[in-house]
Order: sequence, then C-alpha cells, then structure tokens
Amino acid sequence: MQGTGKLNGFESPAKEYAQRPLSLDELLLPHQGDTYLVEMDNDTMTAVGIFKHDLLVVDASLTAGDNDIIVCQLDDEMLCCCFNRTAQTISHQRMTRQITAEHNFQIFGVVANSIRCHRPAAIFP
Repeated sequence: MQGTGKLNGFESPAKEYAQRPLSLDELLLPHQGDTYLVEMDNDTMTAVGIFKHDLLVVDASLTAGDNDIIVCQLDDEMLCCCFNRTAQTISHQRMTRQITAEHNFQIFGVVANSIRCHRPAAIFP
C-alpha cells in the first residue's frame, strides 16, 4: 500500500482546546515599565507561599490594598510583608507593626506573582 501523505480519521479531540501561544511576559509583566524582580532573601513569608530565593514580581503601578503582599521601606529597613490598609499595619511571620506618622514608610510595589526557582536564578549573582 502506497502512502498518499494524508491521514484519514477523526479530528483531534484537543482541537477545541487550542490556545494562543503562552507568553510569560504577558502573564507575569502586564505593566512592564512598572514591574521589577526582587529576590526574597529570607523565610519570613513562607506562610503565604513565598520562600527564600523565590523571585518576586513587583508591580509598582498597582495600589496596595488590604491583604496585599508588598515590598516596602519602613524606616531604614526593606521588607516584604502583608499590608492591611484599613488597620495601617504591616506584618510577616516574625512581626506586626502599626504604621504611624513617625515612621518613614514607603510602598515600592505590590507582589503580583512569585516564581520558585529549583536551581539558583542566573540573573542574581
């Protein structure tokens, strides 16, 4: 039997699930100009699934709300923590702090995503 180069039969059942190509840039960086990566340098956020050496995708264009995970400066310390706008507190596993007018407090962005690297990330020395 000679081949004709055609396959006869049924359509692929997966055809109805066809998707557009996956773009990690579109998924993780919807606001590219306002987004940056930060490596988590401690284990204070493991309760919310962020571990030491995870990459945090921080979006500076987002407004932090209740229970958002943020990267911020409190006085002279850079922190990744949970933010409660209503109560004006920040917290992680080792502390909870009330934010007052006496504090130098600045939010750098909202953690929109985190990426767990199972090998060290080459972008961070």
